[in-house]
This record gives sequence, C-alpha cells and structure tokens, in this order.
Amino acid sequence: MHKFLPLPIFLVALVAGPLVHAQTVATDPVGAVSITIKGNSDTIVAVPLTTMPSYSGTVTSAAAGAGTAFNLNVSGTTGWTSNQFATLYYVRMTSGAKNGMYYTITANTSGQVTVDTAGDNLSGIAAADTFKIFKYWTLGTLFPPANTGTPTNPLTASAGLGAPPRSSQIILPDNASAGINLSSTGTFFIASGNWVAASGGNPVSNDTILYPDTYFTIRQPASVAADVAWTSVGSVALSKLVIPLGTRAAGQQDNHVGVTRPVDLKLSELGLETGFMDSTGLGAPQRRDLLLVFDNAAAGFNKSAAKTFFRYAGNWYQASGGSPIANDQIISAGSGLIVRKYQNASATTALWGNVATY
Repeated sequence: MHKFLPLPIFLVALVAGPLVHAQTVATDPVGAVSITIKGNSDTIVAVPLTTMPSYSGTVTSAAAGAGTAFNLNVSGTTGWTSNQFATLYYVRMTSGAKNGMYYTITANTSGQVTVDTAGDNLSGIAAADTFKIFKYWTLGTLFPPANTGTPTNPLTASAGLGAPPRSSQIILPDNASAGINLSSTGTFFIASGNWVAASGGNPVSNDTILYPDTYFTIRQPASVAADVAWTSVGSVALSKLVIPLGTRAAGQQDNHVGVTRPVDLKLSELGLETGFMDSTGLGAPQRRDLLLVFDNAAAGFNKSAAKTFFRYAGNWYQASGGSPIANDQIISAGSGLIVRKYQNASATTALWGNVATY
C-alpha cells in the first residue's frame, strides 16, 4: 500500500441508500482473467480484479476529526454489526475530489466507519460524493491453500517448513522504504494447509493483505518446472483508480505498482501522465520519471526490467537505441510495473489517475 507523508485526519459523514441484507451492494460485473505463471522462474503479477463490493453509500458532510481517526458517519445502515468491516476492508471513493482513492477501515459501529488515511488530506470530500466498501484480497482468499493445483490456485504446496522442500512462493515488494532497487519485505509459501511466512517461527499468514495498487512476485522453483495458468476471478472495477506515487526530495524513488483492470492497455491508455514528470529531452541526462516493465515470458529470478519508458512532449518513448515512440506499447492485464519517480524539492506525492477504457 502506498502512503502519503503524514497530514491531518478528517471526519466524513456518509449516507447510504436502501439496504439488501443489511447493506447496499453495487452491481459491478464479474470477470475472469487467465495469467500464465512461469515454471522455474519469477512471475510478476498485479491482481486484475477486485473482490465483490460489500457496500455503497453517499457522503453527506466532511469535517476534521481528532487524533488519528477519520470517521465515516453513515445512516441507513440497519443491520451493520460492530467491527463488521474492521478487519481486511477498505473504502474506495467513487466520485468527487477524492474519486479513486482508497483507505483501510480500522473499525466500525452500526453507523460509523473509522478509516486510516495513510497521511492523506481528505478535506476535499463533499456532500453527494459516493463510495464503495471492498474486502482486500489476501494470500488466503486469492490463492486458497485448500485449492492448490486448481485453476484458481495453481500453486504447489511445500512438503515442509524448511527451505530445501519449499515450493511455490509469493514475495512482496517494499513500498515503504526510500530509494530504488529495494529488497522485498516478505516471502510466503503454503505448508500444512496454510500460507506461512518464511521467517522465524513461520507464522500463519493467510490474512496477509495484497493491496490493490501494487504487485507481488510468484516464484516457482526448479522443482516446479511447468508453466501453469492462474484464473483470477472477481469484480470488474468500473470506477476511477488513483495510485499514489511516492517521491523523494533528493534521489529517485521506486513505486511497485499495478492497475486493477482486466484488459490489456496501451501506454497511452494508462493515464499515467497524470502522475508522471515529463522528460526535458530524449537523451538520458534529460530523462525524468521512468516506467519499468517486466517480461513474464522470459524465465529468470530477481528479474530486471525488460523495457524502460519515459514521456517527452506528449509522447511515450522507449529508452533504447533511437528512442522509438512507444504510445502503442501494450501493458498486459495483471502486469506489475515500477514507476521510478524523479526527485522534486518538496517530495510531493504524485497521483496517478486511471480511468476505465471499457
């Protein structure tokens, strides 16, 4: 999950429409996307679909709150139970000044939701802004340990907890540290019917969150040599998606990102220019923000980017001989990307706004 620099927290009041089974649920379509997981290799994946939306509502007012809480006061929520959304849920704004932004829910009552803003300034939220509540994908829900060897979880369970018998693994990138070429923050594998961490004591990790604006790496060792197809099934995101891109005052900053869309997109369709610093020319010294793209068809571990792109004078270019125009370069659904931000004096977080093309 990407975070902003700490800023004040705000209070927002929301109102929901008529409820079905104690909540209003949006009718986003269901989709399925097939992604090839390469054997004896790393495959870098972003989830192309969300979980089914759990609730939708409308903002009635916004006001600054106390402490570190951002409380969504809601009406029309008969049937909500205490802390129903307190674990593993988030709010996605679907209109207004914060359209596309998402915030983790930390608590709720029958008429209030408390959200972690991750340092964002939410004073722009106004009456009539809309929102949806989703449950995060986790290791256990995206790849159910009981379903190994099936299309929804084609990964292979390990025979034990030690490193030698370890089979399929998921590796999470570091979106909190400063700099580039960052190490991972955690490695996980399936053993004895659970996802566990490859760390001291191998704690059960089924509820480890897979955030919707980043990617993860699936590592298939030499013992899993065959390619397998993973069928991602979920809800098709129709609303705008905003991905914060961290920036440093001095030095470049890597952002490990993914777009929750079930379709291939051209570079010119990503909307990345909304959070991207254009270069001042085609030469390497003039390049500013960079987009690093991986090749999942090529086998390898700890892969470097296969292609690098930058923007100049309204076009995308590939950082290779002759700097060819690359507006039509295809970014496949489920691709993990790195946005390498160029420094700015105030270290201002940039916002990448992606709008659905379907």
